[in-house]
Amino acid sequence: MLAMTRAVEALEHDCAHILVDGNRCPSWRWASTAVVEGDAKCLSIAAASILAKEERDRMMIAAAADHPHYGWGSNKGYGSAHHLAALREHGPTPLHRRSFRPVAEQHARALAQALSSVDGLRCDPAQVETNIV
Repeated sequence: MLAMTRAVEALEHDCAHILVDGNRCPSWRWASTAVVEGDAKCLSIAAASILAKEERDRMMIAAAADHPHYGWGSNKGYGSAHHLAALREHGPTPLHRRSFRPVAEQHARALAQALSSVDGLRCDPAQVETNIV
C-alpha cells in the first residue's frame, strides 16, 4: 500500500479516480475503486500491469550487472532454483525484498547468530521475528 501511495503521489497530474488491482484501496485522498482480478476485467489495469512488468524487467536486467550471481538477467528476480541457490550462497542484496520468505529467513538466521554471540546468549533462529521491514 505504501509503494502504491508513493507512486500516485509522484504523478505529475492529479487523479480524478484511481483503479486499484486488488481487493482494497489504500487510505488516501483520491477517489478509488478496488477491482479484484483487475488485469483480467479492466483494460486500463491490464495495460498498466504490462507497462509495470516491462519496466521491472528492465530494472532487473540493469541490476544484474551489479549483482551477477542471482541471474536477474534471465529470471527477472523471480524465485528460480538458480536465484534461490545464489541467495543461499551470497546472501540478500539491498534490492531483495525483506518480505520475500527466503530473505526474511536469512535475516532471522543472521540476527539469531549475532544475538548468540553476545555474552553467550543463545537464540533459536526459528524464534526470531522474520517480518522485519
